[in-house]
Parts: sequence; C-alpha cells; structure tokens
Amino acid sequence: MADESGITVAANSNLERRVTEISINRLFKIAELLAVPINHLLSKEVGYKPQTTTIQNVQESHVSQQLYMVIQEVKHLSDELEKMKVQISEIKQNN
Repeated sequence: MADESGITVAANSNLERRVTEISINRLFKIAELLAVPINHLLSKEVGYKPQTTTIQNVQESHVSQQLYMVIQEVKHLSDELEKMKVQISEIKQNN
C-alpha cells in the first residue's frame, strides 16, 4: 500500500498506528487504490471517531464526497474520450 500511495513504509506505518495524520490528498489516493468511496475509509467500522460533529465537519464531509464524485466523473469522461479516439483512428484507417 505504501508504494502504491507514494509514501514510505515507515510513513504508512505511522499512519496505521495513528502517530501522524493523513492528508486529504493521500486519503483520496488510498480510496482510489482500494476502489472504495472516501466515506468508506472514514466509517466507524474502520475506526474513525470524530471528536465533535459540527456544521463545518458536515459541510467538509459533503464537499469531500462531492469532490470524489467529480473526480470519478472526470476519470469516466477521460476513459470515454480515449475510447472515442480509438474509434476515430479505426474509422480513419478504414477509409
């Protein structure tokens, strides 16, 4: 996991032991590697316990979910664009 998420094994160990906190960018990368929504990584089942629930926390969580959905849509559109490029290339070759 460390190599795939771009950090050292020691840094990954520190994250797992909660010695250091994870950045939102790293969290998105891990969610992407595991192919799960980011809110899955923040669920109580994996040990996330917010200290307090505030309007700001709710808003930040909502923004994170929206951002994740936008990122996934951009990736999907990028994949579709690549498929279209291949199709166009094939059509040009056949003409």
